[in-house]
Amino acid sequence: MPAPLSLRIKEQYMAKRASGLSQQIAADAVGISARSAQRIDRGELKTRAQQQQPGRRWRTRADPLAEVWDSVLVPMLEKAPQLEPQTLLLHLEQVFPDQEWYRRKRTLQRRVEQWRALHGPAQDVMFLQTHSPGVLGISDFTLLKGQPINIAGRRNLPQPDRPGSLSALLLGHHAGAGAAARQSRLRSGQGSQQA
Repeated sequence: MPAPLSLRIKEQYMAKRASGLSQQIAADAVGISARSAQRIDRGELKTRAQQQQPGRRWRTRADPLAEVWDSVLVPMLEKAPQLEPQTLLLHLEQVFPDQEWYRRKRTLQRRVEQWRALHGPAQDVMFLQTHSPGVLGISDFTLLKGQPINIAGRRNLPQPDRPGSLSALLLGHHAGAGAAARQSRLRSGQGSQQA
């Protein structure tokens, strides 16, 4: 099996070939053999990432916690799920002083993490909400299609295109409508009494 090439070298070779260079010249420019260039052109030569095999899911040695996991540790975790692996390790060192438990610390940490994920207490779920000004408005954009709106007992047809209508002022469809209403109140003398 040929030595794996990096993705960068393979891409450089392909770029040289795309620019019109021959196979031999492109291979020499990148620093690979003509045989590797032939394999790249045929699609036979894979990069290191493509050659990596998937991780195994089986044990290669005996379980170091097999004798104490179900009988000692799981009942302790069921009574007090907040126990840390270091605390469990100290307990094992006190109960079984003849074994070297410190060598199994990382295995115990992984096993406790897996147990908590599968059998531990439920975790609180929090969905953070950030409200940035100007991004979203509080409106459902409902169109009423001519249905009347009753506000404070007054019937008003939804005509937001009419600048002076109450629905236009409330819905804010015309920016100038609110300013025009305030100016007309000021002219009539009502604005100074309200202030």
